Amino acid sequence: MVKGLRLVLSLFALILFVNIISAAPPGQINPGTNGLSIAGVDFSAIKTVTARTAVANVYNSSDGLPIPNSLAVTCQFQVFDVTNTGALQFSNSTPLRINNTFYFGIPNTVYNHSSEYTRIIQCNSSLYGGFYKSTFIADASGTEITTPKAILYSVFIFMTVLFFLLNIFVINLLPAMNTKDQQGRLIQISWLKYFRYSLFVFEWTLFLIMLYLVGNVAEGYFNERLFSNFFLTMFRLFGYLTAPMIILFFVFIFAKIAEDFKLKNDTAHGMFGGDGI
Repeated sequence: MVKGLRLVLSLFALILFVNIISAAPPGQINPGTNGLSIAGVDFSAIKTVTARTAVANVYNSSDGLPIPNSLAVTCQFQVFDVTNTGALQFSNSTPLRINNTFYFGIPNTVYNHSSEYTRIIQCNSSLYGGFYKSTFIADASGTEITTPKAILYSVFIFMTVLFFLLNIFVINLLPAMNTKDQQGRLIQISWLKYFRYSLFVFEWTLFLIMLYLVGNVAEGYFNERLFSNFFLTMFRLFGYLTAPMIILFFVFIFAKIAEDFKLKNDTAHGMFGGDGI
């Protein structure tokens, strides 16, 4: 129990530490009074394997007004994988232009794994140019690590582990079979054993929750894909087994209840069950 609590507290501290060092910086635009100003849509996190559309609005830096349709401007959108190689991941130089707004299509193969990315939007006219730059993360949840979320996940994991351990303790306190004498004859039917059986179902549910939480925390917070895939695969596998296990559980419970009622009737008629549980 103590080792489990220490492990949870260590995970809580690690999540808060990662939160502090992994905050995404805000978007940057080119300075200056002459040229083009590009305004992009800022975000700190996106979901992996998701098709997206990048939007950029282009203005005159001198007066802040949108560029006119008569001004010929070419724009290019680039994505760089910062975490893994830093190399160019994707480029689109044929956006759809509507007035001063440029739309860049991004297929779902670009952000295909958890990583930190930098996007640069570069626009040029015959005389001036400008750029927009921002850094963000991509993960399975599409959310950035923040202090409230880090605390929430840590508390949730802590409570799940705590309930898991307490549930095991309570299960061990409850009777597993009917009360018998030294000769193995039935003295009393222990109905609490059915509550014990139901706690096993609760324990299984907590086990699935822990697999899901650990898998998502590893993917979304620590970018550990192999570690995450293992736990999420185990979660899906055991999740598929849950339905038939529940059916078997109810069949087992109804069979035991019928057996206990038969033993109760036999005991009432002076027939002591020596083999019943």
